[in-house]
Amino acid sequence: MINKIKDNKRIFIFAGVFVLVLVIAIAIFTTLSGSSVKRIQEQLALGNKYLEELNYEQAIASFNTVLEIDPQNEDAYFALVDAYARLDDADSMAAVYDRALNNLTEEQLSKLADKISEKLILMIEAAINSGDYDRAGYIVDILKRFNSEKASEYEIIIEESKKVPVTVPDIIDTLWEESQKELDSIGLLYDVTEENGMELPGYVLSVSPSAGSDLFEGDKVSVTVSAGFANIPDEMVEVDDLLGMTVADARNMLAEKYLYIVTDGRDFSDDIPKDGICVQSIEAGTKIKTGETVHVTVSDGIELVEVPDIVGMMSEEAQSAIADHKLVARVNTVVDETKTEGLVVSQSLPAGSSVDKNSVIVIDIVSHVRLVPDFMGMTNTECESIIAKSGIKNVSYDYLIGEENKVIAQSPAAGTAMDDNTVVKVYLGMTPEKFIQLYEEHINEDRKAKGLPALAVTDNANQWAKKYAPIVYAGYSSSEYDPLWEMGYSYNPISFTVRLTWPALYVINNSNNTYPYNDGEMGMYYSAEKDIFYIVYKYPQ
Repeated sequence: MINKIKDNKRIFIFAGVFVLVLVIAIAIFTTLSGSSVKRIQEQLALGNKYLEELNYEQAIASFNTVLEIDPQNEDAYFALVDAYARLDDADSMAAVYDRALNNLTEEQLSKLADKISEKLILMIEAAINSGDYDRAGYIVDILKRFNSEKASEYEIIIEESKKVPVTVPDIIDTLWEESQKELDSIGLLYDVTEENGMELPGYVLSVSPSAGSDLFEGDKVSVTVSAGFANIPDEMVEVDDLLGMTVADARNMLAEKYLYIVTDGRDFSDDIPKDGICVQSIEAGTKIKTGETVHVTVSDGIELVEVPDIVGMMSEEAQSAIADHKLVARVNTVVDETKTEGLVVSQSLPAGSSVDKNSVIVIDIVSHVRLVPDFMGMTNTECESIIAKSGIKNVSYDYLIGEENKVIAQSPAAGTAMDDNTVVKVYLGMTPEKFIQLYEEHINEDRKAKGLPALAVTDNANQWAKKYAPIVYAGYSSSEYDPLWEMGYSYNPISFTVRLTWPALYVINNSNNTYPYNDGEMGMYYSAEKDIFYIVYKYPQ
């Protein structure tokens, strides 16, 4: 009995000791666990702080410390992916996933894979945009572990992005041998066919897609090359006047005579508008054999030039600069005794602007006396502006045959001293065609006042004037001269002064200023060589 009591006592003692040890162990574990949680929280916070400061290496160290304490900490894995993504380190992101395989649940791993996929896609797009296709392809291989569908999509995108964009050049009307080299140089493939056409054999008729289309290296275009006219007759033909025509219109015209046209290039032209032919290799009227070629140059219109800044220069220097820039200087004087004589104080065209070559630029130059401005080459509007600025009080306008609406003469000459009593006369140019219109209106207004029917300017009368007026004016007779015609000439179209040379002076300028006929035709012809305007009349028999 005594032994049994002793045994029970020992059991109680051992049980007490076990409970005491267990309590102590729990207390120690609890204390240690609390310390670990606190440290984990501190390291996560520190890592996020480093991320905000862009100190990625320190951030990675902090998150790795968390995983050393708690390998199952999901936040640390996600934070590591963010840090490696900012370092553009795709391999390390994949390594983070490998590290998490045995420590996270399937659901957590799925979320982590989605996070890595999102970051990898951003890295792929950045590599594509920068043209680093090798890098983009490498990251796509990593993406295949996490999102095979997206990886396949980006493989296609990378291949498309590798293609170099090119623009189809304008090769129509060019020699195929040269155009072929141009297509080869930009990586375009081509199919070539031949067909008869108006272009010289070997020249490109068409290209599809058309010039200016956007393609990629390795794409193919269809090119049609001319085989020339199908059947060329063996004969001599006369070359047409092509000046001013478009190449297309000229080609159609020459094709009727089995002649080819080739464009050699473009050049500026003061006379021919943009895209019109300004030079042809074979003069109009020349006879050549069918199948031959006329070479042409196409106009780019009047050359544009930059206006120099001449304000502050002296007159001579300014006018030299204007001439160097292919402009025409017109001088207006500004009386100002406080400034240096000859100093340029203003210019009509803004410095740095682009204008047609030979445009007129008016410069205001300081003078201590008033001088007549230089109006030559100005338009009527420009002329009136300078007249108003110069304070000219007496001005009149008249017209002469010349460039329309441009000043072609003036009196007194530019630079002549003037005062308030000076009379300035400006002569504006007028085309012969405009004069015919004005003269017809003038004659018929006079005839209407006298109760006479109007005279019509006819092509027949114009041709007659061109043929016979110079002969009669020169004092010669002609057996072909028609006595039903009478003629005159004028040096001053606007004054409408007509002197009849033969056969009768009384037709217009007779003593009673009447007309001996009631109807008929009127014709006109301007001789640029003699600078004489001939007027002829035909009256009934």
